[in-house]
Amino acid sequence: VTSTSAVLSGTVVTDNGAAITERGFVWLKGSDAPTTSSNKVKVEGSTGDFTATLSDLDPNQKYSFRAYAVNSKGISYGETSTFETEVALPSVEFTSCSDITSSSATVSGKVTYHGGETVSEVGFLYGTTSDLDPSIASKVKSTYNGDSFSFTLSGLTKAQDYYVQPFATNSAGTSYGESAKFTTLPDLPTVTTNDVTDITDNSAVSGGVIVDDGGGEILVKGLV
Repeated sequence: VTSTSAVLSGTVVTDNGAAITERGFVWLKGSDAPTTSSNKVKVEGSTGDFTATLSDLDPNQKYSFRAYAVNSKGISYGETSTFETEVALPSVEFTSCSDITSSSATVSGKVTYHGGETVSEVGFLYGTTSDLDPSIASKVKSTYNGDSFSFTLSGLTKAQDYYVQPFATNSAGTSYGESAKFTTLPDLPTVTTNDVTDITDNSAVSGGVIVDDGGGEILVKGLV
């Protein structure tokens, strides 16, 4: 049994003197006894052991099933059994990055699949390299409060590429969505003015020092 599949086993003990024309399993979600008007999977053969795989099941659900066989006298069922599918990992995706400044940005994500139970925690990994190792990357997180979620990342470096990756957690574990990249904005440059020298009756010499380019290319410089 997995979160979406299960292998069923049964046995036609005897055909009681009439050839088996059909055998297989009937199944349904819940614990009621299924019949041939429920979901059915046929398995070729006559007497003896047989198996079948159910797929595309829902995670964290109870299912009931039983074997059946048909001959010219009619249909016979085995005893009803039940199983429960496992919880699946959730799915999550990055949706947007907004309000980018030189030191902060707001990132948003969305839980697209719960895995059969309520998600307990959501968040983002982030860092300056594309390889966001969960054990060392910076992280923001919170308890689940709806499928859509947002976080404001602060204390970022100006004019720097950042990578972000959403994650969601349930009892089966934590899954990660595709990563995305954004770049923080540069700051204004920092400049100082030099002392004035070589003063005459109609001229003077001065200049300045660009102390910090703010993380962006200097487009023009001069004196006013």
